[in-house]
Formats: sequence, C-alpha cells, structure tokens
Amino acid sequence: MRFQGLNREIDAGLSWRLTEIMRGVSIILIMLHNLFHVYPTIVKECEFTYSPGLTKMFFDKLAHSDGFTLFHILSFLGWFGVPVFIFLSGYGLTRRYDAGHCDSFDRWGFIRRNWIKLFQLMLLGVSIFFVDQIVNDLIRGEGIKWGALWRILIPLTELNDVVQLWGGTIPGVYWYFGLAFEFYVFYALCVQGHRQRWMWIFTAICFFAFFYFSKHPILTDDPNRFEAYIRHNIVGWMLPFACGVWLGRARRIRLLTVILILVTSFVLFLPSQKNIYTWQFSAVFAVGIIFTISLLFAKIPYWTDLWGWIGRLSAYLFVAHPIVRHLTRTLTFSNPNQDPALPAVVPTLIYVALTFLAALLYRYINSLLFHK
Repeated sequence: MRFQGLNREIDAGLSWRLTEIMRGVSIILIMLHNLFHVYPTIVKECEFTYSPGLTKMFFDKLAHSDGFTLFHILSFLGWFGVPVFIFLSGYGLTRRYDAGHCDSFDRWGFIRRNWIKLFQLMLLGVSIFFVDQIVNDLIRGEGIKWGALWRILIPLTELNDVVQLWGGTIPGVYWYFGLAFEFYVFYALCVQGHRQRWMWIFTAICFFAFFYFSKHPILTDDPNRFEAYIRHNIVGWMLPFACGVWLGRARRIRLLTVILILVTSFVLFLPSQKNIYTWQFSAVFAVGIIFTISLLFAKIPYWTDLWGWIGRLSAYLFVAHPIVRHLTRTLTFSNPNQDPALPAVVPTLIYVALTFLAALLYRYINSLLFHK
C-alpha cells in the first residue's frame, strides 16, 4: 500500500511562489560566491573549467577545517545557483508558450522582445561601469583604456559569450546575459513547436561536444581557455535547460520519481564534483537540492515571504551585486588594490545590505527610464 501511494501521479507544475523562492535562494548563493571567490585564501570554483587541483583542495578543507569552511563552501559551490536560473528559464518558457499553438507564436518577435528586455536590464549597470572606468583612467593619468571600455560595452550586444574566447566582459558576471539570450533564441527556433526528442538529441550532442572540444580545441592551443569558452555558451548548459523544458511539458509525474530524483541529487552531488564526467551532471543535482530547500522554506510562515520577495528582486540583485562589490572595495577591503587574505563577517554584511539597497534603487530607476 505504501508503494502504491508513492507510485501515484501528482501535478508536475511548480507554483509561482516556489519558483520565486528558488530564485531567491539561488541569487543569494551567487552573490556570496562572487564575493568570497575573490579572496586568495578561499578555494575558487570549477564553474567554467574543471580543475582536479581545486576540487582536491576543497575536499581537503572540508576534511580539515581551517575555520573558514562556510566561506569555502559558498565560494566553491555558490555558483550552482546559475543552473537553477537556467532550469527555471526552460520550465517557465515552456509553461508560458509551449501550448501547442505554434502558429500563433511569433518567433522573431519573441527574440526581439527578450533582447530588448535584457538590454534595458543591463543598460544602467553597464553605464555605471563605463563611467567608472573613464573616471579612474583619468584620475590615474594613464589615458583612457579603450579596450576595457569595449569589454564593458560588449554585454549590451547580448552576444558577449560568442566573443568570450577573444576577450572576457567587464564585469565578468554579465556573461550570463549572453547565455540567457542564447537560450531565448534556441527556445524560439528549436524547442517551441518541436518534438522533445530533438531537444534531447541536441543535449546529448552538446554533452559529448563539451568533453571533446575542451580537450581538442580548434581555435586556440589552450584547452582550459577553450573549455571555458564552451562553458560560457549553451553547449555547456543544455542539460539543466532541457530538464526544465521536460518538466514544463509534463502534466503529471509519479511521486516515486520525484523522490528518487531528489534523493539522487543529495547523494551524488558532492561525489559528482570529483571528475570531469560526473561534474557535468552536478548542475542538475544542484537544482534538485535547491528545489528541496525551497520546498522546506515554503512551509515556514513569513520566511517564505522573505525568500519570495528576494526571488522577485533577483534580476536586479544580479545586475547590482557586481557594481556594489566593485565600488565598495575601498570600504570593505583594507587595501583597495589587493584583496585581503581572509573574509570577515562585517564586510560581508555591508556587501549584502548595500546590494539590496542598490537593487531596490536600480529597480526604481529602471521603472522610470522604461516606464515599467
């Protein structure tokens, strides 16, 4: 009888509140990750290139605590909030547009609207970095660095991940907007109105292409650089997006299947970090873990409202947090030209508080500029 109960089918849909909480948890992880991974004594992540050395260092820190275990965890694993946003993007797009009425879906209009949406979201942030670069160049008397200015402006094209191989963007965090736009284009041209099996075939091709081309680069002699280039594009992120589309198209799902997915996520997440092959699956396991945490948060009165509010603010927090990190270095770091050796609680609290204030101000100014 118990097994039969677990075998029953339940609604596969995620509530709007639950997705907000998942976004809230994810953006906090990303914010703290992007703060702590700049500290030279804190273990850096394997987000774009897999590093056995960094992985070994991380597990050594877990086994032999140096008093900064939480900082190591947030630095090394905090970036796993990114695949949650990718998963929710696939899920949300499918639930909203994939109703089978492909004749009424304006593919190029969809792409244009989302390009404009991302452009408007980034414009103020890019402008702040642009002006800051010019002011600092003039103060230092070194002349304007046109290369740096170009790297700051590249994200506005939303093709920044295409040129990532030849020069990264400033700030580096804004690489995600190029990836988001790629997925909008991919959804419009290759997912909406098409059978799901073609998406899974493409996902499998991406999965194997990542391993092959990261070790056999065709555009550069540096495998790590080419591996990072692939990881900046949809080739390295198709799996969580495809899982989001799959769930978005599912109407009913067995309870036992849900439980097995979540248990597998918790059991295999850390072991999956230990080699480059299973590392590709760790992004999906992270989605399962954050989904479970969000389910628990949703059951706590007031706590769920807080995380839901953070989730609704997540887009502005994403744009604002690198601005705050950059502009407050002189306040939170003892030497603005060199990162401190160790993180501390007070600078972290300053960073978080100012990021929320900046995000609220950013949202308000954006609403005035674009009449939202």
